[in-house]
Amino acid sequence: MAKAASRILVINDEHLVLREFVKGLNAAARTLDNPLGISFVGVTTAKEALSMIEADGNLQAVLVDDTLYTLSNNGKKGEKHPRRLQMSALELVQRITRFRPELDVYIVIAQEKEDDVVDALFAESVDGYFYREERDYRGMYRILNAQIQERARTPFYD
Repeated sequence: MAKAASRILVINDEHLVLREFVKGLNAAARTLDNPLGISFVGVTTAKEALSMIEADGNLQAVLVDDTLYTLSNNGKKGEKHPRRLQMSALELVQRITRFRPELDVYIVIAQEKEDDVVDALFAESVDGYFYREERDYRGMYRILNAQIQERARTPFYD
């Protein structure tokens, strides 16, 4: 029998942060109990995220950074890499839940903005959040793994 394969998508526009998150979460998945074959993949734009969500049937959850930006060439003079908002996390969460309501959606937030972000996003059926500063990949993995396993249980088999 083929081993189960489940993926979790991490969306963050900062390449170094994204790589660190994906690497840390995959390391936790390799070292901890992983009966569903969970692995993590990352993208840097909302457009890439939406196309991956559409194409990948093994996607079980999404981790969205609460601030999504994309590089733009039309900024202030002297600014090497100006940023403009590509899509707010709220808009992305709304699109994800409309298109694939079965996906668990988690937000990565800054601790000091917790109240504002949580109030706005939990009205949009967000399943939970993690602090950007903590970087406890083993703890994050355990929470995500438990949530996916809970959803995978069948009432008749268990």
